[in-house]
Amino acid sequence: MTTHVTALMALCLLASLAGCQRQAPPATVPDSKADTGHGQPAESHDVTLTEDVQRASGITFATAAAKSMTGIIQATGVVTANESRVAHIRPLARGRILKVSVRSGDRVKKGQVLLTYDNIELGESVGDYLRAIGALQRARTELDLARRSLERATNLLDSGAIARAEADRRQAEFHNTETAVQAQQAEEARIHEKLHRFGLEEADIRGLIKANGADFHREVSISTLRAPFDGAILKAVAAEGETVSAEQELFTLIDTTTVWILADVYERDIASIREGATAAVTVDSFAGETLTGRVTNVSDSLDPSSRTAKVRVEVANLARRLKLEMFANIAIPTTQSRSALVIPATALQQIGGKPVVFVRESPTKFEAREVETGTQWPNWTEIVKGVSANDVVVAKGAFLLKSELAKSELAHEH
Repeated sequence: MTTHVTALMALCLLASLAGCQRQAPPATVPDSKADTGHGQPAESHDVTLTEDVQRASGITFATAAAKSMTGIIQATGVVTANESRVAHIRPLARGRILKVSVRSGDRVKKGQVLLTYDNIELGESVGDYLRAIGALQRARTELDLARRSLERATNLLDSGAIARAEADRRQAEFHNTETAVQAQQAEEARIHEKLHRFGLEEADIRGLIKANGADFHREVSISTLRAPFDGAILKAVAAEGETVSAEQELFTLIDTTTVWILADVYERDIASIREGATAAVTVDSFAGETLTGRVTNVSDSLDPSSRTAKVRVEVANLARRLKLEMFANIAIPTTQSRSALVIPATALQQIGGKPVVFVRESPTKFEAREVETGTQWPNWTEIVKGVSANDVVVAKGAFLLKSELAKSELAHEH
């Protein structure tokens, strides 16, 4: 009996232990990504970088702080040509094109030959000039004869050899011949100046008088169109053998080493803009780069439909990276100022198309924070959300942290 009781007690103990095991919770495996409550794990945005690496990489820091900043008006605009550096090149007179030396898109230097043509009007003017020179020479010869005749008449009149009437007649002939010379000199000067306007130099004109031959005449009537300054041929509409007139534009030459950006500014903001102010310019093609321009004109009229005025910003474009018709964003300083929480503009990085800054959490640990930005100044950026005053951010070298973050995320994926 004692043996049965002992066996029964052992069975009860085993059953009790089994029940306890069934009630114990299942063991969990720690995960590197905690559940956010939205069904997606929360990824770590921390980057660790030793102080030695930071020093070697030239990383610097700045403290987010409220500063009194000049007000900025943000506007959009379009890159256009500097109108003072656009040449509409036409022939000086009617003629026939002999040779075209450039085409659309070609870059040219000042004085470079663009086109040569047979200047029909110049050929006619050369003939007129030679005739005027001949007439002037004849008039001068007649004047010399009239002067000598008048001198003889004066001597004969003193001796009583001729009548007063004859002396007076010769005096009148001399004055008439003198007037004819003056008129012919004026005609020669008029045509002479016309030849200069066609591009002939004094040596060319002297050559006309000296040669006075058909071959030289024909050679001189060939005119040349040259580039008035360095630039690019924006448009060329000329073909060899074509007859052209002085009203016909053959080339449009543009110098884009400086360009204008025409921005639309709302009526309420016009009073805050002053000519001569420095403006910051950005374009999508050069993300992260800021160009500097100068406000050179504020339009005197408004667009009646949009109630905006055109503001002209002139920008140096020596590398010619800005292209005509590009869209641009303009930040124009105003005469007013306000307090804003700012960080250096170099602290901003783009990650996944969103602005991010790296905040120092400890000497070696940095947190990548998405931020909401406000006004952009040339060297500063306003932070509306994501960073607080006195937060220390990476001002220079943030791209290294961005690269380290990308490598860390790539390693987690694998």
